Amino acid sequence: MTHPKFSLLTQVTLGLAALSAVGANADWTDFFKWSPAPPPAAERPPQFVLLAFDGSLNNPFWEESLTFGKENRVPFTYFMSGVYFLLDKNKDLYREPTHGPGKSAIGWGGRSADALTKRMGYLKRAYAEGNELGSHANGHFDGTTWSYDDWKLEFSQFPGLIFDAFANNQIAPPKDFDLGFGMDEVKGFRAPLLGQNPHLYDVLAEEGFRYDTSKMADMNYWPKKEKGLWNFPLAFVGIAGTAKKTISMDYNFFFVQSGGVEEKNPIKREVYRKEMLQTYFNYFQNNYNGNRAPIHIGHHFAKWNGSAYWNAMKTFAQTVCGLPEVKCVTYRELTEYMESQSPADLAAYQRGDFPRLEAAVTIPKVMDYPNPLAVTASITDPNTDAISVKLAGKDAAMLAAVPDLQVDWELDGTLVGSGFTIPSSLIKEKMKAASTLAVVLHFGELEILRSTRKLTKDLINRIVYDRYDFESRALKGDLPEAHFRESSTIAPPLPRILRPGRDMT
Repeated sequence: MTHPKFSLLTQVTLGLAALSAVGANADWTDFFKWSPAPPPAAERPPQFVLLAFDGSLNNPFWEESLTFGKENRVPFTYFMSGVYFLLDKNKDLYREPTHGPGKSAIGWGGRSADALTKRMGYLKRAYAEGNELGSHANGHFDGTTWSYDDWKLEFSQFPGLIFDAFANNQIAPPKDFDLGFGMDEVKGFRAPLLGQNPHLYDVLAEEGFRYDTSKMADMNYWPKKEKGLWNFPLAFVGIAGTAKKTISMDYNFFFVQSGGVEEKNPIKREVYRKEMLQTYFNYFQNNYNGNRAPIHIGHHFAKWNGSAYWNAMKTFAQTVCGLPEVKCVTYRELTEYMESQSPADLAAYQRGDFPRLEAAVTIPKVMDYPNPLAVTASITDPNTDAISVKLAGKDAAMLAAVPDLQVDWELDGTLVGSGFTIPSSLIKEKMKAASTLAVVLHFGELEILRSTRKLTKDLINRIVYDRYDFESRALKGDLPEAHFRESSTIAPPLPRILRPGRDMT
């Protein structure tokens, strides 16, 4: 094959000259084996950014998020929970598949008919302003073990809870009220707790859904169809400047950063905001400069840790949604795009087989050290004379060598020792029948890693600790606490046995 920039005569002349330079014994066939690199397999795709919310109770947050979206031309996808459209007194109209009538893991729509009427008005406004309304099921229980019939019952009740809300609650609707959309526009689903199983996907397909957002995947995952549905997963992410891991969902940050307990210290709240924002920027830059896999971010109708996460999401959207080749869209719009692409193009996108930008895009960092750390921590046997923390991972040696690194040991939230190794007696003397032991690595207020395990004693009085730490729950999906008291900025306290750390204020 000839080179496109040179004539055949020129190429042969250059080839003969090259061969004469290496001697008469050179293999002439090597020259004719040369061929240019194959062209990219596909055109460069846009960088899609998906911003979504689970829940639908908090009317002030409806107002604030819709106003922000309209002012900044950022559409959201709202995954609605059916029980939030039933007043408390009418809760028995909903039958949870495995718990029976009147059971909900996240409460109900409150006592106020006026508030529910206003909530219905926000659905109408959301749709009219170009946002998408999806389903988050009803009672927010874990459907991992549900049968086909359980899922079928759950989905059969959802349309009535939303679209018959006025009749269900004996409320006269506003004059000429029309939501402007029906169930035929609700084509997306996110399972409560991200709890899914094969029966769910059978029912979703039967009910006419087009996509599901109930799974998790790596940041560079390009969506694929599974059982006729597009899989749009949340992403596993490393929190910027730390060794902590979570998924791209606000409550999971809240959980791993402050144990799901509202932080009162404004300095730490600002640290949490920056950590999330930088993590989202890292996620964006990785994909925008990489294979352009869509970016999935899920939040809730809440303002935990002094609005740290809501503020981070707003700044992120304002920063990236106006960049070249970026499309901040609803899941419905992403679905339409995916349907228009050939299987060959989608495979090329996953490989990153398309023309790249000449220069990578870099967003100004908001943290001095913006990258996540590849470090894990384990503790040695507490039944010996001393107990130690062992670090592993490619950044472990670097972190351990930093002079200002502090290592604290906390038993049931109380500091009992410091350093990489402490006497086991400090634990044994103060331990209860069931306790929690946390090892915390930090630089002042900046917490790099926290690993909390439950401790118990066996029949011969030896200490036994859980294999997996408490913080690993942040990787397990949409946690149930995320919807408790959605109308409040403060999440409910976790049981003391689960709270990872003392109040640092």
